[in-house]
Amino acid sequence: MREALGAGQDDAVVVLWAPRRDAATAVSEVFLRAGEALEGVPAETRQAHPDGTTGFERILPGPDRMYPDTDTPPLPVRDGAVERIRLALPERPWEREDRYRRMGVEASTAQRLAAQPWADLFDRVTQAVARDQLGPLAGRLARAMTKRVPCHRRRGRALPDAAALGAVVQAMLEGRVRHEALDRLLDALAEPGAAAADLLDRFGVRGRGGGAGASGRGRRARRRVAAERVARGGGALGHGTGDAGPARPDRAGRGGAPARGAARSRRRGGRVVSGDRYRGYRGPCLELLKRFGVSVWSEVEVATSRGDFAGLILPRSETSDEQHLVLKLASGYNIGLRYDTVTDLRQTGFREVEYRIPEREFPVDPDRPRVRLFGTGGTIASRLDYRTGAVIPAFTPGELYGSVPELADICNLETEKLFGVFSENMGPDEYLVLAARVGEAIGEGYDGIVIGHGTDTMHHTAAALSFMVQRPPVPVVMVGSQRSSDRPSSDAARNLISATWTAAHGPIAEVMVCMFGPTSDRYNLLHRGTRVRKMHSSYRSTFRTLGDVPLAMVEDGTLTPIKDDWAPRRDDREVTIQAAFDERVTLL
Repeated sequence: MREALGAGQDDAVVVLWAPRRDAATAVSEVFLRAGEALEGVPAETRQAHPDGTTGFERILPGPDRMYPDTDTPPLPVRDGAVERIRLALPERPWEREDRYRRMGVEASTAQRLAAQPWADLFDRVTQAVARDQLGPLAGRLARAMTKRVPCHRRRGRALPDAAALGAVVQAMLEGRVRHEALDRLLDALAEPGAAAADLLDRFGVRGRGGGAGASGRGRRARRRVAAERVARGGGALGHGTGDAGPARPDRAGRGGAPARGAARSRRRGGRVVSGDRYRGYRGPCLELLKRFGVSVWSEVEVATSRGDFAGLILPRSETSDEQHLVLKLASGYNIGLRYDTVTDLRQTGFREVEYRIPEREFPVDPDRPRVRLFGTGGTIASRLDYRTGAVIPAFTPGELYGSVPELADICNLETEKLFGVFSENMGPDEYLVLAARVGEAIGEGYDGIVIGHGTDTMHHTAAALSFMVQRPPVPVVMVGSQRSSDRPSSDAARNLISATWTAAHGPIAEVMVCMFGPTSDRYNLLHRGTRVRKMHSSYRSTFRTLGDVPLAMVEDGTLTPIKDDWAPRRDDREVTIQAAFDERVTLL
């Protein structure tokens, strides 16, 4: 076309596609306007005035005109104005990303955070602290904000106050609060009216002004309380045997040390009764308990404006509201009673419950298959810790055997805790580590892999692993539970038994999700990792295969395939691990 028109490389070529008559008219107009443009401002657009200004020249009046109606003369753009604009421009995302990396933030986290509107909050908090003091805390704060703030925004919560978040970071730098508490504190700061001083106090940390001595006394007090608990045989509650933090001092001890007698316990009829009678209750609910002379672990009959109830008063989570009294009913379910609906409350007994996982030595049989269980923070076998609102997971082989003894008849189980995160915090960084460890375990000769995972994002991880762990020779089974083991309707044991049996004996060598099939306790379904999705927040049979049927059904040690096209188990150890994830993806 350029050769036919005799156009050079610097010439513009305009192609018009229209009926011949319209095209000829259009070519003529384009030719005229191009010529005028080469001479200066087109005369059709503006006209010159004798005083040197120009004005709008309306040739096509009315709404059909294609130019805006303005008489504003053109303004010259000086180099100085351009420079001022350049200096006022915000930092480019890739420049901000590089700066975050230099602060020690992981590459993938830096890339995600740099593109978010709350990156300014991260900058305000970190810039108030000397960079050499932040150290690894910068990376932890970036990860926490990248994962928790989007959850807050989806729930309509505002960004945390910069000063409050800065006070939390400062408390961590001073050693007054553990870095591991950052996610929970960030969640609490997103609540309306949250104040850093109140939160630090609620989490058992003395506010600023106590000095190093007070902080040291607090740490010594926590160690003393922990030692007393261990001496009583109670241990510390936490994720597994080696991840329990120091016991928390009673908040009555405002100087950082516990109040007198707060760390003590007394025997009552063979029961160990904690010194804190109202664990987690405050405000109007605390006044209600005191008025009727009852406490946590009291068996009570409650009369309310909405009916009568009987049950056991449970501790509240440290971050719960102060409006509700929580009862565990005889059915095993919990209910919350608003304090201002209670008209009478009578104690009928006392029964303190210690939510610990029983532990027994896992029997090893050399003739059984070896299965590796990776933990990511899910709670496949657990008890609920009502003081913290968290679940205490059974994870070591002995704990799992104590909770689900049927596992010993299936395989020789070995466990490894990779993470201790909520499932909503599982992301690309964790996917990469998990895929690599699955590949290593296959190479070490395990007959199957089980991955314990929280259910909210299990289908995300299953899809990612399906692409990262390609052609595995053994089953890779993801499993979780919708309801903790202390509930009568828990699905934990059946899910774990079926998943472990599939990993040890099943013929299908793919990445799968093993969860309840029907709502009854009949069988489990195996879903292909790239096809499964969680459909409901509490149904036990919430996982569904989308656009297809499940791979198989597992019922009482029998696996019945539903599909024909599945990858069979192999004897070799060959697996392709592609532990890579690029987050530069968008949806238009």
